[in-house]
Amino acid sequence: MKSTDFASASLPRKALYLVTIVCVVLLLFAAYFFAIPPVQALFLPEAPANGWLVKPIVALRFCAAVFLGAFTIPVVQPMLRRHGLFPQPATKPLHPALWAQAVYSSWLVVAYFLGGVFYFSAYTLVTDEEIRIQNLVFPRRYGMGDIDRLLEVPRGFRVDKKDGPILDVRFRDGRRESLSLDCEGLTDQDLRGIRSMLSARTGKDWERDPEAVPHP
Repeated sequence: MKSTDFASASLPRKALYLVTIVCVVLLLFAAYFFAIPPVQALFLPEAPANGWLVKPIVALRFCAAVFLGAFTIPVVQPMLRRHGLFPQPATKPLHPALWAQAVYSSWLVVAYFLGGVFYFSAYTLVTDEEIRIQNLVFPRRYGMGDIDRLLEVPRGFRVDKKDGPILDVRFRDGRRESLSLDCEGLTDQDLRGIRSMLSARTGKDWERDPEAVPHP
């Protein structure tokens, strides 16, 4: 079956191309989404016996899956084209009106790439001695004496459109570290353990975030 470019294809052929593209995108995304965590484990340390390893938020795993899938599609395109299941590249030059969309797409690629890199390389270690925040841009280590305030957003409250429970650790240098169920693998039990340990080690009580509002 000979493939043609999308614009000159018949209506049934266009439908075939669309179905194929959607199926390929979904399959690649699902494959990477579930395969990435074991690969990520190769880059992250093991959780300490006296603490917790906090991974990045799940949204960054989504970014990594989208980015890797986008770079795999060109690899499978030739095979699909040979079977007439994928359109040929358009022979017409790119219309000037589409350049803005192309630039915008390039920015999306960069954003997904950065999100994917951050997902594989970033983590937070919380122990009874320190909080270690590891990333490629600005890694930091804080002892218990560097903690200024302990703020929390309880369950049933929200702040900045994020639902509790959220633990917000404020440091004396003005920076902060937020821990919530959005962090991959972090459970309610983990949050309770971190909450209790930090309060005991710093001698500080957890305060409700003044910006937190009730949310059903």
